[in-house]
Amino acid sequence: KALKEYCEGKRQNPVWAIGELDYLGEGINDVWLNSVQTVLILDELNEAAILNAMRNGKMYAVSKPRQESELKLDEFLVEDAQSGAIATMGETIRIRGKPTIKLKVSFASGASKPVKIKLIKGGNLIKIYEVITPAAISLEDSLLETGGKSYYRLEVYRDWNSILISNPVFVMN
Repeated sequence: KALKEYCEGKRQNPVWAIGELDYLGEGINDVWLNSVQTVLILDELNEAAILNAMRNGKMYAVSKPRQESELKLDEFLVEDAQSGAIATMGETIRIRGKPTIKLKVSFASGASKPVKIKLIKGGNLIKIYEVITPAAISLEDSLLETGGKSYYRLEVYRDWNSILISNPVFVMN
C-alpha cells in the first residue's frame, strides 16, 4: 500500500524493505541472531556508501534457518527495450518500449535447490516461477499501463524459513 501511495504521489518517499529480528529469548541459544539480514548493494565499503545504499533502496532483506545457506539476489533490473536504459532496486526508469525484467537468484553456497519466485508489479502478482538455483530469468512485460508510475519487486521462497524480499524498481511511461 505504501509503495502504491508513493507511485500515486501521496507519499514523498518510498518505503524500503529491511531485515529485522525481534529478539525475545533470554539465552544466547534461544534465537539465531544472524538469521535475518539486510544485504546492501555497495560499490565500495565505507560509511558514506552504506548510508547511500540505505537511503536509496539498494538493498534486500533475507531470512534463513540455521542450517540453510543464504539466498542471494545476484541481479534484479528493469530494462527499456527501446532505449536500452536500465534501473535497479530503488531507481526509476522511464519506459518507452516494453520493459524487460531480468533477475538472477542463487545460494551463497552455490547449492542447487528449488525456489519459488514471485514477480510483483504495482502490488499485483504477475508471475510465479518455480526454478532450481542458480536461476536466471528474463521476462518482457507486454502489459504496460500508460501514464503514471508503478513498480516491480520480488519475493523468493525456499520454504517459509528462507525468504528474500527485494526493494522495488520503479517504472514510468
